[in-house]
Amino acid sequence: MSDPNDLSIPSAGFLRSAAWRGLFYRSMGLALMGAVGALVYVRVVVLATDLVWADDTVSTDLFSGTLTILAIMTGAGLLVGIIHHFIPRAGAPNVFQGLADGKIDPEPVPGGLLISVVTLVGGFSLGPEVPTGMLAGGAASAIGKRFEWDETTQKETFAATVSGAYGGLFTSPFVSTLMILEFTPPTRVKYLSVLTIEVFASLTGFAVFFAIGGFADLLSELSLPAYNLELWHFGIAIAMACIGVLGGMLTANLSSLFRRLAAPLAGRVVLRGLVAGIALGLLAMAVPMTLYSGGPPFPS
Repeated sequence: MSDPNDLSIPSAGFLRSAAWRGLFYRSMGLALMGAVGALVYVRVVVLATDLVWADDTVSTDLFSGTLTILAIMTGAGLLVGIIHHFIPRAGAPNVFQGLADGKIDPEPVPGGLLISVVTLVGGFSLGPEVPTGMLAGGAASAIGKRFEWDETTQKETFAATVSGAYGGLFTSPFVSTLMILEFTPPTRVKYLSVLTIEVFASLTGFAVFFAIGGFADLLSELSLPAYNLELWHFGIAIAMACIGVLGGMLTANLSSLFRRLAAPLAGRVVLRGLVAGIALGLLAMAVPMTLYSGGPPFPS
C-alpha cells in the first residue's frame, strides 16, 4: 500500500496526500507574494520612467538622439557605480539555475534590484524578467531557509513563487508554466503533481495582474499583423533564424571582449559605471532603437 504522504505518488491520488496539500498551500501563498512583488516592481519602474523621460525625447531615426539621452544614461551609469560602491555584493543571481537548485543566494538581491530599477529607468536595453524572477526567487529562498524546509518543498515553492511573478508579467500563465517546466523537468512520477502546482501558481500571478491592471504586456511585442502564409516564408524564417544564431554568437564574443576591456576598471566601480553610461548614451544618441527594446519598456 502506498504511503499517503509520499509526494511522488504517480496518480491523481496525490491530491489526497496531506503532505502535498501542505506543499500546495505554501506554494500558492508564495506565488501570490511573487505576483505582488512583480506588480510593485513594474509599477515603480513605470512611474519612475514617466518622471525621467519626456514623450518627445526619443525618436527612432538614426542619429536623432538628443543630449538629454546622453545625460540620463550617464547619470544612470554613475548611479549604478555608486550603488556597487556602497553595496559590493549587489548582483543578479541566476534565477534559472535556482529553479534547478530550489534556491538562490538572497543577499545580492536587494542591491541587484536597485541596480535593475536604475538601469531600466535609465533606458538601458534590459527587461523586467530577470529582476522580477530574482525578487521572487530571493524571497522564496529566504523564507525556505528561515523555516528549514526540505529540498522538495524548497524546489516546489521556489518554482511556484517565480511562476506567480511570471504568470502576470508575461500576460499568459501557461507560457510561464511551460518555461518553468522546461528549465526544471520533473521526474515522470511527479510530473502531474508539479504541473498542478505550477499551473495554479501561474494563474495566481495572472489574476493579480489582471485584477489590478498592471500588465507589462511583454508578449504583445511578438504579435504580428494578419497575413497570408506562403511556402517561401519558411525559407525567410530559416534564414532569419541563422542570422539570429550568428547574432547570438557575435554577442557572446563581444561580451567577452568588453569584459576584458573593462578589466582595468574592475576595482573602480564608480568610474566603470560612469564610463559605461557615457558609452551607451553615445550609442543611444546614434541609434535610439537601442534604448529599452526599441521603445518604452512598459505602457503607462
